[in-house]
Amino acid sequence: MKALRLSLLLMTLFSVLFLTKCSCSEDDPKPEPQKTLVELISKQWKIRTLTVDGQGVTDNIANFRLTLNSDGPNPTTYGINLGGLAYNFAPATSGNWTVNDAGTQMTFSGQTVQAQASEENIRITYTVPEEQDKNTPTVVFDLIPNE
Repeated sequence: MKALRLSLLLMTLFSVLFLTKCSCSEDDPKPEPQKTLVELISKQWKIRTLTVDGQGVTDNIANFRLTLNSDGPNPTTYGINLGGLAYNFAPATSGNWTVNDAGTQMTFSGQTVQAQASEENIRITYTVPEEQDKNTPTVVFDLIPNE
């Protein structure tokens, strides 16, 4: 009797395991791999707001564009169209770029600036060097995707 009960229990267990295994289809889509910060911010950006020492700037911001390019999770090149804007956080209007994993620093052609980067917003803060402006103003670019 004990052997019969054990046999039935084992058959039930194997049946449940078999049905569980067979209920999964190989056609089930695999989840999309999570995108890296680089992949999320690699697109074209425009200015939402620009401040210089806390004062809003509206002149010549409409045509500014920052384009960040990548090869998958690896940052490659950037391009900036200043559109007449006098301020530029990068030493050139094109070159290579990187961002740290936390999104708190970005480097454009070797010049590092403070940042807060996410898929929806990039805020870049830098101080203009004294050799460019003796007042050394702090400039904040608040960028949003150019959609």
